[in-house]
Amino acid sequence: MSAFSDNLTKYREKANISRKELAAILGVSVASIGFYETGRNEPDLQKLVTIAAALHVSVDDLLGYHVDDFDKATALFHESTGETATLNGESVTFSGGMASRWKWRKPISKAAFLQAMNECLETFNKETRPRLLKDTIINRIDTVYRKENPVVHTDDAYRTAVKELVRRTMDGCPEEEIKRRIKEIIHLEAIAHPDAHPAPPLATIRLDPKQKYPADATPPAQDHDDADDKKAKEKGPHSNE
Repeated sequence: MSAFSDNLTKYREKANISRKELAAILGVSVASIGFYETGRNEPDLQKLVTIAAALHVSVDDLLGYHVDDFDKATALFHESTGETATLNGESVTFSGGMASRWKWRKPISKAAFLQAMNECLETFNKETRPRLLKDTIINRIDTVYRKENPVVHTDDAYRTAVKELVRRTMDGCPEEEIKRRIKEIIHLEAIAHPDAHPAPPLATIRLDPKQKYPADATPPAQDHDDADDKKAKEKGPHSNE
């Protein structure tokens, strides 16, 4: 196998990306990724650049060209923070930003700097990146979905259940955040059940018993017992009981 094949497998696994996920990014079959990793085929230049971006490495890394670890770390450090890390012997000094001006005034060792940067990359690739990518994909697809398929909200019973759940789990949160979360849950449920009956506007949901209804909203009817209605009729309108 070529250096590219070995490096592709190594960096893909390090980034915690499956062959299927990488194939989807490139718009190729899973078998094609297998061919790349076994040396039976190679991607064109455009796909090579896309692979490097997806795995958060350089094209040189994929092709096996040596790039100094410190140079890569300082480039990423500057891109992410706006600060500049300079090597002086075996020590690293910082400049160019607020952190270096007020916090990082003394040098640290090169080894400590590289270790910190490598740990950050590993954490980002394994934990942060998948979470951010998932949220970004869901939000983007949700946006285009709602544009092409106007959402119909679910019925009152579900809205009431959502209200109670959110009130219990978000007790003490700002009112606007609670409203946002209620709207989000109802929206997702509407997507899952597009044939549900329409419900009243979101403004009719009360966040707590003390909150007044908007001027243009109609409060739901108070719960009552049919037996009470029957008693009232039997006693008559002028009963003192």
